[in-house]
Amino acid sequence: MRALAGTMRAELIGLGGVVERNIYLTRRYIWWDVAFMLWTIANTLTIVFIAKGIEATGGQ
Repeated sequence: MRALAGTMRAELIGLGGVVERNIYLTRRYIWWDVAFMLWTIANTLTIVFIAKGIEATGGQ
């Protein structure tokens, strides 16, 4: 029983470290995430507008 408790404690400490690292990285790079999201949205809209333009000019 003690071995199981020790193993669980070690796993929870490791999980806590992963969560803490994720929070730190998210805070550090949040503006890069926002910029990448805006860039992705702009590229998607560009493709949509090109497709609409081709249809509007009589293309297939």
